[in-house]
Amino acid sequence: MAIDGINIKGKTLDEINLIIRGVPGTNLNLTIAKPAKKEEVITLVRGEVNIPNVPFSGIVGDDIAYINLTTFTANASANIKNAYKELKNKNPNLKGVILDLRQNGGGLLHEAVNICNLFIPQGEVVVTTKGKVKENDQTFKTMAPPVDLEIPLAILIDKRSASASEIVSESFRILTGYVLIGQHSFGKRFG
Repeated sequence: MAIDGINIKGKTLDEINLIIRGVPGTNLNLTIAKPAKKEEVITLVRGEVNIPNVPFSGIVGDDIAYINLTTFTANASANIKNAYKELKNKNPNLKGVILDLRQNGGGLLHEAVNICNLFIPQGEVVVTTKGKVKENDQTFKTMAPPVDLEIPLAILIDKRSASASEIVSESFRILTGYVLIGQHSFGKRFG
């Protein structure tokens, strides 16, 4: 009926989720109604929710790897690298990789650069940031040896792919000619 005293009647699931979210360890008071009983308030303690940034990877079609990345959080590049290596070990005859960045709103810039580094040669400029103060401008390059320079890569994007997703997809397109499939992205992708 209510969350922390806020009536949830008529609210959407997204609105309810915003009310429920909070700092782990803090209390959440739920007002519930049981059949044939009076309203009751139950106190819950919020916990930490860890959602994997690579929720699925597998083989699709004829020897094509598929890796879904939902957000550029810590260890996103390591998780993609691990998923790719696991798929390659299971199927050494991989013909290509599909990297799914649809619905991915972005995240950590250094993870975007590290993901590019998996399939782009060391020393390539991935992105440059510029601001009003020229001394704060930065150039981000691939720093490590890549995992695989030979495997063909297709990147799926849509209108909700934003920020780091756009940096990765555009970097791959410009630096390697890899294929982008889908819709125009949220804002920074030109094509």
